[in-house]
Amino acid sequence: MRSMPPGNLTFISRRMGTVCLLLRHFQFFLSPALWDDLPYKAKSKIGRSRLGRVIIRTAGWQALPASGLISLIALSDAQANGEFFQLDYAPRASTVIGSIVRGPWGAALGWSDFAGGGAFSANITYSLPVPALGESAVFRFGPSARSDRAGSLDLGAKVVLERWAPTTFGSVFVLADYNTIKNEYQLLGEVAHWDSGLSAAVSIQGGDSFRENSLFLGYDIRETPVRLRLGYRFREKRAVIGFAINTF
Repeated sequence: MRSMPPGNLTFISRRMGTVCLLLRHFQFFLSPALWDDLPYKAKSKIGRSRLGRVIIRTAGWQALPASGLISLIALSDAQANGEFFQLDYAPRASTVIGSIVRGPWGAALGWSDFAGGGAFSANITYSLPVPALGESAVFRFGPSARSDRAGSLDLGAKVVLERWAPTTFGSVFVLADYNTIKNEYQLLGEVAHWDSGLSAAVSIQGGDSFRENSLFLGYDIRETPVRLRLGYRFREKRAVIGFAINTF
């Protein structure tokens, strides 16, 4: 587990820009009930983040109630790795994505269905932190492959830059993704409100043979990693329904 020297909150706030989150949720260290009332994703993000680990050390072991301490340790250790699965359904335009991360390594499989065909994709990536862009900014890169129904196989490379950041109301997530196969790309921005479980995401995708702009609304089922999704693809003029399971 990575750690930072304790007792220097000034350094933490300057480096991470999340002192507002610390002030807002610091009280749960003194009350197990307040910790239990936090949304699932808030517990996950705080517990596995460097900020959460620094707060534990700064507050001191004896200052934490047993339930809150155990929860934070479990989240920090067990959820540092994770799995993600997402299914979006629309007539002749469905997608299925699954990924797993263990340490800096990640692997993903995907299937997309479209008018006139479909394609299977896979990639393996290695991640590196990007401190200049923030505490949780990550750069991922690695080989990729794509096979369509006609049986053709394409090999290429994939690069991803992403960042998750806490806010006073929830979180913000941004992602830029590029694959050399058919020059496919995606720009994604998502805002989540923890108390209500609602989220909104905007996606811009494209490549040699397609363009698409999408808007998605999500609802996180409390105390679970499941999110329900409802969206619209503007170029195809199609509504999309789906769900995602995110254990990160």
